[in-house]
Amino acid sequence: MRCLLIALAALLALSSGMAAGEAPSSADTVTRFHAALIQSMHDGDTSSCVTRESRLAPAVDAAFDVTAISQRALRRRWGELDEAQRTRFVAVFRELVIATYVSRFRHFGGERFETLDSQTQAGGAVLVHARLTPGSGAPLAFDYLLQAGADGHYRIVNVIVDGVSDLALRATQYEQIFRQKGYEGLIADAGTQTADARRCR
Repeated sequence: MRCLLIALAALLALSSGMAAGEAPSSADTVTRFHAALIQSMHDGDTSSCVTRESRLAPAVDAAFDVTAISQRALRRRWGELDEAQRTRFVAVFRELVIATYVSRFRHFGGERFETLDSQTQAGGAVLVHARLTPGSGAPLAFDYLLQAGADGHYRIVNVIVDGVSDLALRATQYEQIFRQKGYEGLIADAGTQTADARRCR
């Protein structure tokens, strides 16, 4: 109960500085997602992976532009796909993202996220610097690249952890799979990764 009250208080504090209907800033987007991750970690000892996925999914949808990430990850292959194939890949990729976060952030051990400064990039994108301090060990630097959508909501399009771009890694991996196995092979591989991530207990 104490953990739940702490999480609720954090969420209220995050929303209190925004007027009704106002789109969150880039820093707000990152901070809110971190709060949802911490809550998911608190739930790790009492809830299944599937349950935590269902709880974290709205936070992922609010924080990430999954369609934009999918397009960037597939690079030129995106243009080779028809609308139905794109829609299917985005749905599969979304499941993978949610399952991966639940798997990697399994249990709470005193971790603390901090949202630091923000820098405006070319084209209106914003780079938000953040830090994860684990219960033990050295802090990790998290940099989030966000872009504003048509609704004015800044959403994450890339995550850079200690200087390593998740988008760049995925793009290289997906291109290799696409060359070797084609579109259906890529879908199957993403499904396998999701299934592996769901073995998080």
